Amino acid sequence: MGMKQPMVVVGDEWGLHPTSVQHLTRRLVQTRPVLYANTFCHRRPSWSRDDASRAWAKLRLWFSSNGNTHHGVSSNLHFCSPASIPFLPVGPIRSWNKRQLIGGLREQIKVNNFENPILFVALPFGAEAVGRLGERLLIYYVMDQYSAMPNVYADYLEELEQAMLSQADLIFVTSKIYCKKRTAVRLPLFYCLTAWTSSISIRPSNHSERCRRN
Repeated sequence: MGMKQPMVVVGDEWGLHPTSVQHLTRRLVQTRPVLYANTFCHRRPSWSRDDASRAWAKLRLWFSSNGNTHHGVSSNLHFCSPASIPFLPVGPIRSWNKRQLIGGLREQIKVNNFENPILFVALPFGAEAVGRLGERLLIYYVMDQYSAMPNVYADYLEELEQAMLSQADLIFVTSKIYCKKRTAVRLPLFYCLTAWTSSISIRPSNHSERCRRN
């Protein structure tokens, strides 16, 4: 049985915490190739020891020749770690982060021969790449009320989230409280994807063309 349509997943940092998007990705790679983008939720950095340690780890990852690999993970799973700047995302900083995300994903899509992938976005930052990857279907997976989280750039995240909600072909949420004013499908945390992954590659949408015209 052949592999299903490839997917690009924009999620949180792989391996930092056990999250549902990482669990879902591990299930997805059983039936299809997946490119996973390590991103973040734009929490304001502090001068704490933990943040300094994470910043150092990020720098090592970005400049490492193994930045797009994780040992012990399925051969169907590929990684992209864009060199994003976690400061106030305005002007040049936002432009830099957007270019790094799009450029990094395009490079890995080309290297791994992902043609018209399904784009699965689990963090609002993924909105910056919508319509720029040749995606055939856009799925938004809502795990939290991102703009309401503490110490984040709330206005920026709200802008990105509204863009995702208005453009997504399919929206999944993990709780009823995230269903307000949204046409969404609720998935409990760690939901088994077997039932719906068989139907999400049925046909291309006109999503990419619509985004490019905007």
